[in-house]
Amino acid sequence: MFIRQHYHQRQQQQQQQHQQQQQQQRQQHQQQQQQHQQQQQQQQQHQQQQQQQQQQHQQQQQQQQQEDSFGAAVGGGGGAAAAAVGAGGGGGAAAAAAAGSGVAAAVAAALWTGGSKSVANRVLLLASIWVAFGSNSSNSSSSSSSNSSSSSRSSSSSSSSSRRRVVLQQLPCCSDTVAMAVALQQLNFVDIKIKEGVTRQTFSVEIKQRQRKVDEAVAAAIKPVSSSSSSSSSSSSSSSSSSSSSSSIAAAAAAAAVAAAAAAAAVATAVAAAAVAAAAAVAVAAAVAAAAAAAAAAAVAAAAAAVTINIFFF
Repeated sequence: MFIRQHYHQRQQQQQQQHQQQQQQQRQQHQQQQQQHQQQQQQQQQHQQQQQQQQQQHQQQQQQQQQEDSFGAAVGGGGGAAAAAVGAGGGGGAAAAAAAGSGVAAAVAAALWTGGSKSVANRVLLLASIWVAFGSNSSNSSSSSSSNSSSSSRSSSSSSSSSRRRVVLQQLPCCSDTVAMAVALQQLNFVDIKIKEGVTRQTFSVEIKQRQRKVDEAVAAAIKPVSSSSSSSSSSSSSSSSSSSSSSSIAAAAAAAAVAAAAAAAAVATAVAAAAVAAAAAVAVAAAVAAAAAAAAAAAVAAAAAAVTINIFFF
């Protein structure tokens, strides 16, 4: 009896040990499966990171290709002006000398950065020179260049005040471009408006001639000039586009002539009234001659003033 009980106990113990071993094996197997799943998740994360890096690299390459193609389009459509500016700072100075204005040289020197490959710099430079020194007689002109994702469009219009404007849209937001737009804002003869694009990777620039106030134009631009200093005053003008007009001076000269004629008529009336006095006839004739000489001198002075006074307007 004792032997049977002992045998049953041994069997139960062995069964319990076997069950415990099976449970331990199952737990180990589950742990191994969990570790394997974690390794797979890490591999997936690593693959995702690699894909993200590849996508970023592709985006950078696409942006570079877009800038290159944008530069090729602008360089091809710029014509002679782009060739003159593309030669470097010397080219801009040569274009300024050809234009016959000292302000163009100042613009080229202030905006051109030697050795820069930024397309936006050249575009803004061409636009600023075009706005500052474009012909006011043309009603409108436009040039465009586009590719898959970026384009540059410029439009111009001339109003009654002879102000010109150009709009450059979808320019790439690189440091050189923004710096160039900010530099253009510092010029005293153009107004610059910068607007951020929808994607925050591009922006638009509007360049317009700055219109002076009437008091500034009268105080700074209307100056009497003698024959000896006319050339120096015309060469020291700092306005980008100017037009000389003598209409107001001619009107003043006409008014002076009318006043002189009225004075001569009054003198003639006085002479007719005093003709009965023989003793005063000589004095009246002398007065008439003096008045006529004064009127002639006034007319000559007014005509000279109309010729030598230059009025500059934007």
